[in-house]
Amino acid sequence: FTGITFNLLPRETALKVVSGSLNQSVKAGEAISPIILEYDNITKIERTAFPNGISFERNSETHEITIKGTVDNSVETGDYGYKILGITEQDDTLEVSGTFSVQGLPRTTTIEIVENGTQKLVAGDSIKPIVFEYTNMVEPNLETNLPGGYSMSNDKSNHKLTVFGLVNESTKDGSYTIQVTAKGTSNDERATATVEVTHKPAVTKIE
Repeated sequence: FTGITFNLLPRETALKVVSGSLNQSVKAGEAISPIILEYDNITKIERTAFPNGISFERNSETHEITIKGTVDNSVETGDYGYKILGITEQDDTLEVSGTFSVQGLPRTTTIEIVENGTQKLVAGDSIKPIVFEYTNMVEPNLETNLPGGYSMSNDKSNHKLTVFGLVNESTKDGSYTIQVTAKGTSNDERATATVEVTHKPAVTKIE
């Protein structure tokens, strides 16, 4: 009987791309080209987040990872970097990284007045708070020809702007406007409130 000796080589530690590109440009609402990675001698895999709609599937039998899916319509324009980490029993780490460059869908900006868009008041009084409701606004801009001091608050959670303030007592009788421009990524939109100003009638004191 002749003995046969086998020299078993240690398994190679690997985390590598076998199909697809780690860096891709894609429009919101469209699918990425699937990315397939192979791994070996790795006990734990971690990853950072992907844009909404992109999935990460690990097959423990074939030692494959598949990244695929359709970028959600809600994903905004931007570069979304990601990392995939493979960790060995010895706590060594292998890293694969890439970037999804997403072109978001055009977002139409809107704004409208929902409270106190038309009002009458006496010079020297405060205006009734004017409430604007908006969508897809990047920043607001307030303009008015009504003499006085005015401020604007932005409730971002409810998408509402509120303009308030005090009209100068010396303001002449007439019609004035308070306009807010909602600036967006693809368009700007305006909404205008009207304020009618009068004076208190003069009181003549008779001795």
